[in-house]
Amino acid sequence: MKRVRKFQVTIIGSSEASHLEYDTAYKLGYFIGKNNWVLINGGRTGVMEASSKGAYDAKGICVAILPGELIDSGNIYSTISIPTTIGYARNCITVASGDVIVIVGGKSGTLCELTYAWQYNKPIICCSWIDGVSKDYAGVFVDDKRSVPTIKSEKIEDVYDLLIRMYENFLD
Repeated sequence: MKRVRKFQVTIIGSSEASHLEYDTAYKLGYFIGKNNWVLINGGRTGVMEASSKGAYDAKGICVAILPGELIDSGNIYSTISIPTTIGYARNCITVASGDVIVIVGGKSGTLCELTYAWQYNKPIICCSWIDGVSKDYAGVFVDDKRSVPTIKSEKIEDVYDLLIRMYENFLD
């Protein structure tokens, strides 16, 4: 039987997004939605809101993995809200839910998610043109646990190409 689960892309980044972070996250969310994939994020503000809005504008699906117990506590563009009641510990669920992780900027919360993604052996694409975790950890080994580093992407078109290739592998 053919797989029915959709390809899932987790976008992580700061809740206080710069203009560049917001614009990039929006474009990525839109790309994910247009391809009929599922966007996963933390459901809050900043990069999460921007990517959710992009997916929404593309008529796509965005699943928000929320830290608290309130189902309506996420941004207004989230299609599906999952209140975890576990605070920052929800970061492990956010990254475990993606077939691939894309990092847009980010601070300490994003770094936490990056390390979970690393432990779960997820492909990690870092937007290296954006300051923060995505630049600092682009193309590096977090530790010696894996034989492949994070993926350094120098422009958004590279991220698109990588996602398409990963989707094709997902289909195999």
